[in-house]
Amino acid sequence: DGAVLNDAIAVESVIGFTSFTKLQGVAADVPLAEITEGDRMLVQYQPTSHLGKQEFLVRPDVPVTQDTEVEVVSSDPAIVTGSATGGGRLMWKAGEGGFKTVVATHAGTSGSVVLSFRAFAPAGGNYFGIESGHVRVEAMPGLLFDRTTVDVQKGGTGTFTIRPDTYPTQDVLVSITTSDPSVATVQPNVTFTADAEIGPENTKQVTIAYVAQGTAAISFTASSPGGNFDGVIWSNGVVAASRPGFTLSTNDLVIPYDGQASFTVTPDTVPTADTHLTIASTQPAKAAPVQMAIVFRAGTVVTQTIDVKSWCSVSPGNCARAGAAIITLTSSSVGGNYDGVDSTSVVTAEVQPPRLSLSTSSLLVQASAGAA
Repeated sequence: DGAVLNDAIAVESVIGFTSFTKLQGVAADVPLAEITEGDRMLVQYQPTSHLGKQEFLVRPDVPVTQDTEVEVVSSDPAIVTGSATGGGRLMWKAGEGGFKTVVATHAGTSGSVVLSFRAFAPAGGNYFGIESGHVRVEAMPGLLFDRTTVDVQKGGTGTFTIRPDTYPTQDVLVSITTSDPSVATVQPNVTFTADAEIGPENTKQVTIAYVAQGTAAISFTASSPGGNFDGVIWSNGVVAASRPGFTLSTNDLVIPYDGQASFTVTPDTVPTADTHLTIASTQPAKAAPVQMAIVFRAGTVVTQTIDVKSWCSVSPGNCARAGAAIITLTSSSVGGNYDGVDSTSVVTAEVQPPRLSLSTSSLLVQASAGAA
């Protein structure tokens, strides 16, 4: 009774690092709530967007006694990497103990990682050999597009395709919005099904329609309750560029096999620079334009005529007698609004087959020679 054991158990006070969520969108390091092991931080798969990264704050539990570098260690760098702002290690000078910003970045593969902190300090520093911290970061799956810019011309539409980059575990409804419906509209949604995985059935075509000239950003939000795509956001994934175009007098020409027909073309917008229009045929052995190139001068809107000839009218012994050719129009305008515009409307030139000319349309045949 009353026995006392001195120094029976050695108790070491362990120091480490504590992490906090950060007020986003401000330059100052404003901590919000402490991050616990049960918390989950999300990063989206968007290499060119701020959503592909997530910032949080970390600080040592006590000020460091020696200059200390701290490496952000990821349990799987193929999924998420961590670093100081601008890359590399965090750094505290001797006597410091304030907040530093950590940037968690989606590395291109969906999954979950834990970020921890490994200190490098001279022997004798209080953080020598310390490794601590537990910040769980989940890298969300992403969306893949066959193009990120779609030209949409006046009176026309443009398309792109979208598909999931990994297998959806539940059906996914992707809502699609445009940043400026006064420039371009877009279909409201597409659906990916879990049983189609990432195959062709889950590659969906999206249509953008012209409203007015300008640019609009197309964004995507996924809903998949209980699935791996639930909450995926892709902001400004596709840019719709509404462009000027050309007005054609007709989209269908009927050409005699040894003749020609014509159509007219007019810019629907005043060219801001001289615009060179190249006219070509997909089947020149059937029909081809007489004018291979024309020029629309800057500052004016004029109508020009394009003649299309059957090749049989040029080379009767070496031509396809009949069939259709597509007449295409492509413009170039250095520094102008028509540079690189392909007409969304093409002209189908249908060449008629040759016909026989008969000397008469009726004959009288008698039962026998000389009979009345």
